[in-house]
This record gives sequence, C-alpha cells and structure tokens, in this order.
Amino acid sequence: MKTVFTFLIVGLLFFIIGGLLFFLFFDFASLAKDGGAHIGLGWYALSYAAGLTMIVLPCTLPLAFVVVPLSMGKGPVKGLSIALAFGVGVVATLSMYGVVTAYLGNAAISGLGASIETVKNYMYLFAGLFAYVFALGELGLVKFRMPTYSGAYPMFIQRQKDVIKALMLGLFLGNIGIGCPHPATPFILTRIATSGDIYEGWLLFFVHAIGRILPLLLLAILGIIGVNALSFVVTHKEKIERATGWGMVFVAGFILTLGLFSHDWWVNSGQHTLFEEIVQEQRFTTSIAENLGVENVHRHGPIAVPQTLFDLPWQLGNWFLVFVWVLPFWWYYRRKKAGLSALPDDEQRVWRAKLTTLFWNYILLTALLLLLVVYVLPTRFYQQSLSESMMHDDAETVAHAHEDEPDDHGMEMGGDQVHATSAYHEEVDVTEGAAVNFSVALAPAQAENNEALLFYVNDKTLGVPIATSSLQLNHEKRMHVLGVRSDMNEFFHIHPESTSTPGLFGISHVFANPGIYKLWSEIMLGGTVHTFGHAPIDVEGDGVRDEKEVSFGRTVTAGAYDVSLLAGAPLMLGKSEPIAFDIHGSEGEVMLENYIGAAMHLTIIKDDWKQFIHAHPDASRGHGVAFSVQFPEAGRYKAFAQFRPRGAELGEEEALLAAFWLEVKDAQPGGISSRVLLPIFSVVSILLLGLLVRRYLDVPKDFKPKKPS
Repeated sequence: MKTVFTFLIVGLLFFIIGGLLFFLFFDFASLAKDGGAHIGLGWYALSYAAGLTMIVLPCTLPLAFVVVPLSMGKGPVKGLSIALAFGVGVVATLSMYGVVTAYLGNAAISGLGASIETVKNYMYLFAGLFAYVFALGELGLVKFRMPTYSGAYPMFIQRQKDVIKALMLGLFLGNIGIGCPHPATPFILTRIATSGDIYEGWLLFFVHAIGRILPLLLLAILGIIGVNALSFVVTHKEKIERATGWGMVFVAGFILTLGLFSHDWWVNSGQHTLFEEIVQEQRFTTSIAENLGVENVHRHGPIAVPQTLFDLPWQLGNWFLVFVWVLPFWWYYRRKKAGLSALPDDEQRVWRAKLTTLFWNYILLTALLLLLVVYVLPTRFYQQSLSESMMHDDAETVAHAHEDEPDDHGMEMGGDQVHATSAYHEEVDVTEGAAVNFSVALAPAQAENNEALLFYVNDKTLGVPIATSSLQLNHEKRMHVLGVRSDMNEFFHIHPESTSTPGLFGISHVFANPGIYKLWSEIMLGGTVHTFGHAPIDVEGDGVRDEKEVSFGRTVTAGAYDVSLLAGAPLMLGKSEPIAFDIHGSEGEVMLENYIGAAMHLTIIKDDWKQFIHAHPDASRGHGVAFSVQFPEAGRYKAFAQFRPRGAELGEEEALLAAFWLEVKDAQPGGISSRVLLPIFSVVSILLLGLLVRRYLDVPKDFKPKKPS
C-alpha cells in the first residue's frame, strides 16, 4: 500500500510540474508564431506564486476545512482521489475566469474609448486601493474584513458519491476568493483583459489555479497520512494574517503607485531593471527568442516624458511609493502609543521601551527606503542606460551595414561611419582644397515651384571638378543637403544626384513657404566628412515669411506617433550631453527601421545659423534612440529628428520629423548637481520627520527597563 501511495504522490508531482512545462512550451511556441507578442514567463511566475500565497487569505483558507475532512479516513488511494477531484474542480472553475476575462477584455476597453494603457492604470489604481485597505484591515488599523462563504452546499452536490461530490464541490467553491484582494489577482486579470487572447487568458489563470490548489492538496495529503496540519494553521492564524497584512502593504502600495504613475514611471524608477536583473528575465527571454528565431522586443531605456494618470509629475511616484509603504508602520506606532494610557503601569513601562525601539527602527526603515527608492535606483538606472548608449552601436544599423558591400574605396555603403573624421567650412571662406559651391538654377527661387538646386564639387587648389567616383558613400549617399528657414520651422533633408557635368550634383526641390533659407551640404572625401555652409537664399512667394515661436516642450506628435525627448534642461556647454528619443504609437512601443543607413538622423542647428551638427545614433534599444552630442556654443538650438517607424506607409526616402528646441548654457563653476542635492534633501527630510515624531514620544528621561528576574 505504501508503494502505491508513494507512486500516486510522485505521479501527482510529475503531473503538476510536467503540465506547467508543457503549457509553457506552447506559450513559447506561440511566441514564434506571432513574432514575439506574448505574455512572458514573468507573468506565469507571478500568477503561480500568487496562487500559492492565496492559502493564507481569509476567503481562501476555509477551502482547506472542506478538502481535508473529505479526504481523511478514506484510505490513501480514495483519499488522494478525492483531494485530486476537488483540485480539478477548483482549477476548472478558476481557469474559466481567464477565458471570460480575455473574451470581454477587448470589447470593454474599446467601448470605453480610452487607450489600453489608461484603462490598465485605472484598473491597477482601484485594485491597489482595494488591496491596500484590505491589508490595513488585516493589521487591525481599519475595520475591514472580506466576507467568506459559510452556507450549506446545494443538496444535489451532497447526494453525490465521494469523488464526484469532491469534484462538484471544487467546481462550486472555485468561485470563492476570485474577488479576494490578493494584489496579484486583479493585476493578472488586468493583463489578461488587455491582451484579449483567450488561450493566454486560460493558461495564465490555469497556472494560477495550480498554485492555489497545491497547498490545499498538501494539507489533504498530510491529513491522509495522519498529520493534522490544520491545527497549526488555526493556532497561528492571527500571526499568519498579520504577516500577510504587512507583506500586502508593500505589494498593494506598489500596485497603487503603478496605477497612478503608470508603467513608464516603473521603468524610469529603476525598480523594473533591478527586478529583471534579479530574475534574469532579459537573459532568459533573449535565449528563448534566439532559439526560436524571433526578435526579443523586451527592451527598456529611459522614457523621456512618462504618461501618468491625471498628468501627475512622474518623479513624485518614488516619494508616493515610500509614503504608502511606511504609512502603516507609523500608523501602527501612533495607535499603540495612543493606547498606552489604558494599560497598567507595569505594561506601560514595557510598551514605552518597545515603542522606543520601534520608533528608531521605523526611522531607519524610512531612511533606507527613501535613499534606495528615491535616489539610488533611479540614478543607477540612468547611469546604466547612458553607459549602454555610449558603448554599443545601434544593432539594426550595424546589421544593415554588414549586408552592404564596400565601394571602390573600401568604405562601408551603409551604417554609421564611426571612423570618419569631420570638418566644417563656410563656402565663402574656402580658398583651397575641396569645396562645394551652391546655386539656384533660376534665381530668385519661388515658393511652391520646382526649383533646380545645383552643387558643384571642386578642388579650389587645382581649379578642377572632383570626380563623383572620388566621393565616398556616407549613409548610402554621396551627398546630403540639409536646409532650414530663418524661423527654424521649415526643415528638409535631400540628396542631390550627380549629373553628366563633372563634379555637378543637382536636385529638384519645392520650398513649401517663402522666406530666408540656409543650406548645408555634406560629402565624404578621403575618410573625412566635409560640411559646407552656404550663403542664405531668399525664396519669394505669397505667405508668411517668418513666424518664429520658441517652446521647450518635450513631447511632439509626428504623424500618428508621439515622440518624447530625454535630455537635460538646460544642456551644458563643454561636455558630451546624452540626448535620447522615445517613440510611442497607439499600440505602445514603436520599433524603427533604417532611414538612410541609420535608425535616426539628428540635425541640430543654432538659431543664428552659426553652428550645425548632423549626428547619428550611439545606440538603439527597442523604441528608444540615444545620441551623444557636444555643443560648441551656448545658446538656443533646434533639433530635427528624422525616423521611419517599422511598417509605416512612407516613400522610399521619406521619414517622419520631430523637432525640439534646446537650450545650452555655460557650465556654472561651483554648482551643485541634482545627484548631490537629492540625497542631502532626503537626509534633511528624514531628520525633520524624526524630530516631529520624536516630539510626541513621551519617555521619561530617568526611565530604565527592569532587569529580567
């Protein structure tokens, strides 16, 4: 009999573990099928862990008092069969909630007329509030208890035989606790609803149900072999509830903050990156993606302007998170202190000593959380992101460059010319060496007309044209021409082609509006990129010639996409400044395809036209593109970022344009950076908080705790 019983136990474990691996395999198979859109292993781990921890909640624990008595005294085989039947019933009911949630998710969200992210944030907000109040109730700080089912079971279930009765009870009681405020449950339901995938919804809640019944089955098996573990649970029920309450404070506080300040805040807070490093999710998903031959799209860089509910400043999210975490501790402390007067004198002295210890422990906890959450993690995240940007080239651009063949001069035809030097010239100042002379074929130029723009590449020293074959390909082109109107509103990037005349390049261009324009041309010769600034031209025509407006907003719309700028405000002169762009569409993160050999082209022009910068990415992480720019002068600049979203309907050489004003200032000697001010401010805040709380702590100066007898 023992052999049979052991075999059944091993079979049960094999079924559970094997089943999880089986369904996870099909999850990764679906990853290969849909090109990378999947829920992810982290969600299954969360769902499974949430199911395991549900056993300590007051709306789930009563199930143990159903399955254990049903299984005890029936013999090992029948007892285990009853326990398994009960578990199958619970799993079947719970997994159907995943199906229903996924089925209704898309319809409900689309009917609200809001973006998926906004709806998710509201759901997280309400779930976090509910769970937070529940946690306070478990700690006895507020009067709130979840209702539990205590009625009689339907008669048609009670009349069934043992195994069938257990199965039907599982189906019936599987509904108990679905609304129980375990923070992860609404979190998981929200994820299922926004995915709208019935299979993934069922699978995610199936894994959750497996985790939920395992502790129940363990208690039942212990009961079958004669160990009544329920007595331990009942004896320590209060401690279990209190531990659950304190643990839930942290989880519920996080979900509440996530709802208010959004997933973008979580990324910028540095907590997201730390969590992924701990569980090695990036390494695991990358390995899976490589084995399946799909792209791993799970990448995160700094998000320039995180979107939050009610347009709250995202930086407040870190402070708010610490506040909701430490509030119950100080609430508990104040409540215990307020109740001292009702205690006998001896107990008062004991509790005063305890409260003194609690006070300084809570001060230390508050200080550590402020330092870690408000300063250390965000600073670490930004430094790490900047380091990655400086160390790695854009992966897509490099891949594109490797596909191209070198031209006659051995230079790459695509990708960033990382080894090329650069030189800037004003056309009027060039008297020797290479030069580009610009003219309009039929001056004066007219707005809204096809104007022939001519560029003559020649050697001033020799007085001869430079052969087209001598020019090296620079980002797939032998010549780039960039132009802007005096108000910095009209920008264009074009590529003249060589003509039958030696050294002469030409292109037909339409100036959209009249005004004064300045053009810059770029060629690569002998491994050096030469940029020539040409004399301004007057484009005639009807319409406004200049309407300069300066705004330092950090988010603009380009086509159907929102582009956010991540950069210092102001930028500082004399050092390499990190500048990044974050691109989102209606479906979230946007992947980019190469535009003329790079993920993005960035042109930065000073508003007096005295400085011109044409840069290409240092790195590209998913939807984010990062640059390093050193500004030669202080003043106002305008940045023009050109990019092509993957799958966008654009012409072969067309790109979307996002423009931002930048302010560059001289570095102030002796200034204190925010990295220094933040920890100083945190320490001062902690000390002030300690003094305020200490003021209300009434401990006699001559108090000495009694020595133990």
